[in-house]
This record gives sequence, structure tokens and C-alpha cells, in this order.
Amino acid sequence: MTLICRAFNFLFPPYCKICGKQSRKELCDNCYLRFKKYEDLHIINFKKDDIPFKLKYQFERRNLDYLIYLFNYKKSIRKLILNYKFFNQFYLSKVFSEIIFKNEKLCRILKFYDIIIPVPMHKNKLKVRGYNQAELLAIDLCEKLNFKYYKNILIKTVNNKKQSSLSEKERYENIKNVYKILKPEKIKNKNIILVDDICTTSATLEECAKILKKNGARKVTAVVIAKD
Repeated sequence: MTLICRAFNFLFPPYCKICGKQSRKELCDNCYLRFKKYEDLHIINFKKDDIPFKLKYQFERRNLDYLIYLFNYKKSIRKLILNYKFFNQFYLSKVFSEIIFKNEKLCRILKFYDIIIPVPMHKNKLKVRGYNQAELLAIDLCEKLNFKYYKNILIKTVNNKKQSSLSEKERYENIKNVYKILKPEKIKNKNIILVDDICTTSATLEECAKILKKNGARKVTAVVIAKD
């Protein structure tokens, strides 16, 4: 640590992003243990039949290879994600990336991938919210896992309706053809980690995987914080 960094930390001591107490980590040990009890790593293989979704449209899932999530979307995890997503608590990306990084099994899996790409947000929505929570998480994960972060490989070109307001079938129709690849050479023959905050029907993740595979990606695995 440089002298400047030491001086800065002395004047402005690092603190836990959850409880606010002084801590050398983004998430203090007490808060980490509090969330750890809810953690349950799930790895879903989309090429098998045991997919825990009540969809009639399972046959449409041909592009997303795996879905990995650490929490169920409820209780304190749900509240934390809502604060992260809608209440300007963008610094919580540090907390979620720390939780992911501390899961040794998950990190061993991610080391076999080449690129981390966030689910993109349309520029109009980004202007209103001020940040893309999936992108912040992807950037933090790249830093922790020593991946190079490539900006704007996958972009959203259509400002479609909000997915959460739609039925399951409507979500699949609403998300079609809203994404575009700007740098296909970056993903050709690559194994890709697709990052988002939550997964409900996986319609968005599947559509992203479809455009990534269409442009040459070898494998696409989605990593989300929680599944609803």
C-alpha cells in the first residue's frame, strides 16, 4: 500500500457497506456471517430437464448453458437487492462481489471462463437511474478475478417495457431482438459469464445468450445474485 493510500485510510477509515462500522473489508465479518447463512449455491444445467421453472416455454431455452445463483430472492437479500437497484445504493456492488468472491466453489468454476459481460441497460433508462447495477457488479468481479473488462460488447438498442410488469409469456415476446453485439471479435470462441442481479423467468438471460452465441460465443453461463 502506498503512503498516500495509508494516509487516506487513516483520515477516512474503510467501513462495512452494510452496518457502517469500521472494517478493512467491504463487508465486515459479522455482516458476512449474517448473509452467509442464507447462501446456497445453485448450478442449473439448461441442457437437462430438471429446470426449476414453471414454464411451458422451456423448449425455447437452447442458448444459455448454465445458471448460477447464490440466494433465493426473499427476506434481507431481497431488501438488499432492491436498495442496490432502485435506491441509489450502488456501492452494494462491492458487497455482492465480495460474497461471490468468497465462494470458493463458484470462483473455481469462473476461472474457466474468458470474459465477463453484464446484462446491458438501455441508454434512456441508464440516464434516469444513473448506473447499471449489473455493470457495476461485472466490473467489481473482473477486478477480483483478474479479468479484463471490455465495455459495450453487448448493448441494448430498444427501450422495451419493464419485464417485471409482464406475464411469463409476455416477457419472452417483450425481450426479443432488443440486444446487439458491437465487438463480435471479442467473444468469438470464448466462454462467457453473463452477469445480472436477479433471475425470474430467465427470458432476459436467454435472449442475451442467444445473441452472444449467434455472434460466435462458445459457452454462456449466467451468474446472478438471486433467483426469484
